[in-house]
Amino acid sequence: MTLKKVFFGSMMTLMVFLGAVSFALPTVAADDIQSSSSRVTVVPPKFELKGSPGESIEQFLKITNEDDEEAIIALSVENVKVIGEEGEVKLLGENSPKDQFSLANWITFSNKSMRMKPKETNTVNFRIAIPKDIEPGGKYASIVISMDRINRAPKESGASVKVVSLVMVSVSGDIREEAVIESFSPINNLVDGFVDFDLRMKNKGNSHIRPEGTIVITNFWGKKVGEVALESENVLPSATRKMMTRWQPNKLLIGRYTATLVSSYGEKHNTPISATTAFFARTDLILLMALMIGAAFFSPLLVFRRKRKNSKVTGIMSLFRKTSAGSQADK
Repeated sequence: MTLKKVFFGSMMTLMVFLGAVSFALPTVAADDIQSSSSRVTVVPPKFELKGSPGESIEQFLKITNEDDEEAIIALSVENVKVIGEEGEVKLLGENSPKDQFSLANWITFSNKSMRMKPKETNTVNFRIAIPKDIEPGGKYASIVISMDRINRAPKESGASVKVVSLVMVSVSGDIREEAVIESFSPINNLVDGFVDFDLRMKNKGNSHIRPEGTIVITNFWGKKVGEVALESENVLPSATRKMMTRWQPNKLLIGRYTATLVSSYGEKHNTPISATTAFFARTDLILLMALMIGAAFFSPLLVFRRKRKNSKVTGIMSLFRKTSAGSQADK
């Protein structure tokens, strides 16, 4: 085997390996976001409003009976409390104690109950009357829409379907806006074609905030290689909110990278807040490629050297036999 053949064989092995790797690289399709089917639909699912002490705010929502039977729709309002870090809220009941963030007692409806035919849509108006002597800041409640079939069987469960529309009102005045980042880190290294950044932000103010900004990615030498908009969420007072942002580069990256959060929050988004973290890109794949490339290049060379060594040994043995045979003939 000549060196030319060895080199050709190594390159063919490498090309086959790289082709296999290119097909093995993961591709991430866009997520299909769909709302789950329900017997009742309410639009909008959330209100974000602003008002001043003594002001009345007029709003409306649309309710659709998605069921195939006539139904009774009833509306109520309950104060809420944030639970967990995913933005969940707990309904506190219509007679729950009030605090500085309570809103339920300010909301009145044009119609609190109605009969609705199958697939029918109705509009319900409601008013938020902000007291004159109220403390500034965020106020929160949920409009609860309950639905029950009219022709329910006698032994059928009386539990009704409930849908909630969250109402958030920021009352103007001496609003205190303060937030801290409790953690900012990658959930995974970039080995699957993307990396998820987990941001946990705590609101220490008296009104809800929604940070806005980007995450900037730089390489080991400080050169920018990518940027992604922060997937921001509302953070209610005294709550910690978890926000996940996915970065999916369109090229193969290798080595250590730095992610810097460049963000701001507040009514005018003039309060900066930032954080930095680091991650590694495709470290598992790099190791695999290095091993395979090394095997692709060095295995044929080892075979060539072994054959060459064996041929030398064979030549020496053959020469020894000829020499021995000549000596025997001379005798």
